[in-house]
Amino acid sequence: MEYLYKGYRYEQEIDEEEDNRKIFHDVYDPSGKRLSFSWSPYSTPTIEEFQAWIKLGCPESKHNLDRAGLIKLIMGESYE
Repeated sequence: MEYLYKGYRYEQEIDEEEDNRKIFHDVYDPSGKRLSFSWSPYSTPTIEEFQAWIKLGCPESKHNLDRAGLIKLIMGESYE
């Protein structure tokens, strides 16, 4: 899966094991630099969630983001 938005590119890699499935999320800025996108390894962001994260300035998070965490950031609340 790949999303493109304003020169930013999202890609994912899925690691499937016998008893577990994790998704690794990679985001690259327009220059090709890899950014820290700490999205939950158990879900995929929608294109709208990816776009919202870009619009927020690609904030880094100490915890894995999900929809609820992204909404907190949009509302100006801390997600730490």
